Amino acid sequence: MKTIGMSLVGLAIAAAGVGAQLPQASAVALGLGDNLTASAQGFAAVANNPAGLGRSTSPGFSLAIPALSVQMGLGPVTLTDLYDWQGTLVPSTQKDLWLQSIAAAGGQGGSLGVGATGLALSMGNVGLQVSLDAGGSVNLNPDAAELVLYGNAGKTGTARDFNLQNSSVDAFVMSTVALSLGLPVSAGLSLGVTGKYNMGNGLVVARDAGSFTSANPLAVQVDFPMLLPRQNNAGFNHGTGFGVDLGAVWEGVGLTLGATIQNVFNTFEWDVTDMAYRPGTATFDANTHESNFDEQPASAAPAELLDAAAALKLKPVFAVG
Repeated sequence: MKTIGMSLVGLAIAAAGVGAQLPQASAVALGLGDNLTASAQGFAAVANNPAGLGRSTSPGFSLAIPALSVQMGLGPVTLTDLYDWQGTLVPSTQKDLWLQSIAAAGGQGGSLGVGATGLALSMGNVGLQVSLDAGGSVNLNPDAAELVLYGNAGKTGTARDFNLQNSSVDAFVMSTVALSLGLPVSAGLSLGVTGKYNMGNGLVVARDAGSFTSANPLAVQVDFPMLLPRQNNAGFNHGTGFGVDLGAVWEGVGLTLGATIQNVFNTFEWDVTDMAYRPGTATFDANTHESNFDEQPASAAPAELLDAAAALKLKPVFAVG
């Protein structure tokens, strides 16, 4: 079972989905599962609700030490499922149940998010945060998940053909500078706004276009085209944009209510023109051993890859507390 667990988790670590908000710089926010929409104050308000900077109880000055947060998940077979069987041989009956849930969900997904905040502070009603966010997602189609669990013999113990098409990988690195302002506007009511400058530092998008393994004759065909930074000139700017968050906090007797909309608008989009396309093809059988992972201009990439990169944007998120 250790091999199975490491395989699934390793895939999640190798790549994970784009859709990042500001990382948490507050240990309190992490301890409460990011649930600070109504109670964030000081530097924590920048990532959670800028209106918290306008509260009467917000500190005049606050400063965070550099912070790192990690979030990870698997589904429909979860990390808990793998943990329950760690160190033991997983019976076929259990693996069959996992495969049934994966087939019903259309695949096995994994995600990883890592947020690093180098600077977060507040001075009066103004807050600043400078952060780096990385992560992404991987999705294995049901046949690929069966290969991970059973190898090429499959669940029946007899080798068969496997179709891996529609498995995918997305990964990104993004840096953000955010400046927030929160002001009291009436008794108990504060409003806030955050302006953000986002820079895309790195992006990997890959889609399986028809990889397969065959049992008779024994052969492996890989067709996994990808977009990624160029090998000799990766650069750190693969897209920029500006975004705005809005927030409100109302404090009553024994009750505080907060609401925020992150990315009310955000102009960020990835610029793939200076990236590389790699066909990601390979054939292995009794007579052929060849592959093509050579760099080509991004303009040569299939439309599916270009469309997938264009769809990876920072979308609005609404929260209340």
